[in-house]
Amino acid sequence: MNSIPQNDPSEKKSGQLRPVEQSQRFLSLDVIRGIAVLGILMMNILSFGLPGCKYSNPMSMGEISGTTWCVWFLGHIFFDIKFWSLFSLLFGAGISVMRDRTMAKGKSPLKLHYSRMFWLALIGLMHGHLLWFGDILFIYAITGMLLYFCLRFRPTWRIFIGLVLLMIGVGINLLLGMSLPQWDETSRNEMMENWQPSSEVVQGELDVYRGSYFEHLPSRSQTALAFELFLFPLVFFWRTGGLLLIGSALYQYGVITGDRSAKFYRWGAALCLIPGFLACLVGVYLNHYYRWEFEYSFFQGSTPNYVGGVGVSLGYICLINLWIKSQYYSGFKKRLAAVGQMALTNYLSQSVICTLIFYGHGLGWFGYLTRLELVGVVLAIWCFQLAISPIWLQHFRFGPVEWIWRSLTYLKRQPMVRKQPTLGFEKGSANNSN
Repeated sequence: MNSIPQNDPSEKKSGQLRPVEQSQRFLSLDVIRGIAVLGILMMNILSFGLPGCKYSNPMSMGEISGTTWCVWFLGHIFFDIKFWSLFSLLFGAGISVMRDRTMAKGKSPLKLHYSRMFWLALIGLMHGHLLWFGDILFIYAITGMLLYFCLRFRPTWRIFIGLVLLMIGVGINLLLGMSLPQWDETSRNEMMENWQPSSEVVQGELDVYRGSYFEHLPSRSQTALAFELFLFPLVFFWRTGGLLLIGSALYQYGVITGDRSAKFYRWGAALCLIPGFLACLVGVYLNHYYRWEFEYSFFQGSTPNYVGGVGVSLGYICLINLWIKSQYYSGFKKRLAAVGQMALTNYLSQSVICTLIFYGHGLGWFGYLTRLELVGVVLAIWCFQLAISPIWLQHFRFGPVEWIWRSLTYLKRQPMVRKQPTLGFEKGSANNSN
């Protein structure tokens, strides 16, 4: 059973905390994180490559059918919300790992935690305002700051508080939908314009993002600011915070780290995936029944996927741990673990690659590709990151952005180059500092 490791001897001598060595990592955390960072691109690609309305309302620019509908349906059922939720669970587990490791050293984790979150928030702000508005790093960092005190509670209490936060998020969504008839006409029209914009508005968005970097910078920064100041307290905090606390508790129970039995994970997958997928399917049916009308689908219509996505993400964790326990495709596990160990670098590099493909300062393909063609772009990026991540870690201890983050967190330049190049994907039984 995986447990908190003994600290590095050199750490004891120096009295300083250091980033986790390769042999100290949880293989399961890295593999799940690798799958999460790859999976989240399947939905993010829509924001990179298509007008914003198409992300939440597939019928915003007319009925879709055939292959286009199938691609939307599969993405909605298997990816939408699910990998955001998976990332949030892992983020909570990662905070707990760092906290446990620091306390095992006999030091207070408070200063280290807030240093990590401060620098992560700054990286997120730069990402959101200078590169792509859909950043999640700032959201995670602020949520991690606000809820860190909850990690003092027992795991059962963390799960309870996490579920309460999730239900508050559901309640806000439903109440907003019920209150729509009382909204003033101007507010309703603004929301409606986002849900089903006119052809002129869509063309304006196409023109902006096909323009130069400085032409779309103000629009992108304004959208990022709306995420940070408006959508964060209204939507993102409750979901991210609830899953963060649940993830930290599941780490304590050994669920995320693969410490439970195969039987546990089989039952867990069935009990989470079946109701989770059913809820998502019901949501699709209801949205089609109401013909994706703004009055229903904008708020109430997203609730089944919001709730079902939690179950599906938990089921994914069980399935992945079942696979990790098997002997199948060990080499592929190592590649995924490498992607997960460099998750921050890979997440940000996805934004760099996609903005160069779709925005005007690159190829300018924004709005030109179909949903199926966007899937092809995703698969190409997956192959690239699965190929390059293990090669990078043969020679370096961290991904480049991870190295910057750790050096800023510890206020000390961290060693980057490995003394002896190695793949080094040993199945550790210890902490993961991501």
